[in-house]
Formats: sequence, C-alpha cells, structure tokens
Amino acid sequence: MASLMDVVTLPTGATLTTEGAYETQAFLLVEGSVAVSHDGDLLAVLGPGEVVGELAVLDRRRRRTASATALTPLTVCVMTPRDLDSLLRGFPEMAALVHGAAAAHQAPLAG
Repeated sequence: MASLMDVVTLPTGATLTTEGAYETQAFLLVEGSVAVSHDGDLLAVLGPGEVVGELAVLDRRRRRTASATALTPLTVCVMTPRDLDSLLRGFPEMAALVHGAAAAHQAPLAG
C-alpha cells in the first residue's frame, strides 16, 4: 500500500493540517506521534497505523476541522485523493478503515 503514496519524514513541531484550511492530503502515520486539536483544545494523540486528515481526501470541498502537529519526528505516507482512489481499487477492504477513521475523528467535533 505504501508504494501507492509518497513516504516523507517530518521534524517535531511540523504542521500536518491547519484547522479551517482547504487541503487535499491525508497522512498515514508510520512512525511518531501527532497531536490533533480543534479550537485550541487537544482532541487526540495519534500514532503509528493511524490516519490524519482523511476528511480532506474524502470530501475535497470541506475545510479542515482540526489542526495536527508532530509531537515527535515523523515518518508518514502522504495520501492524495488520487492515491485514495487507487488504494481503494487495489484494496477495497480499506474503504471501511478510512470511513471508520473519518467517523471516529468527527465524533469529538459533534459534541
């Protein structure tokens, strides 16, 4: 799966997503941890195997609902909408994972 995406390393403090911005990338965390915040409140700390920013590749007209910042040095797979389409064609079982992550990440914002 990672062969479908670019793998990059990012330093501690790097911004992956910015709340309110229109961005079209998601990040699959390979190594490191990320703080996810909304309106300045910490929502979650995510680690390897988790996805950050999936709503941007699922709905490209939507603004980011949260900011994500590297707490440690990171290795991530960068996923674009085209990468997601290819991934879901090649690995249809991933659709449930991606949509499940999107639903789980939206839940804290609803309340």
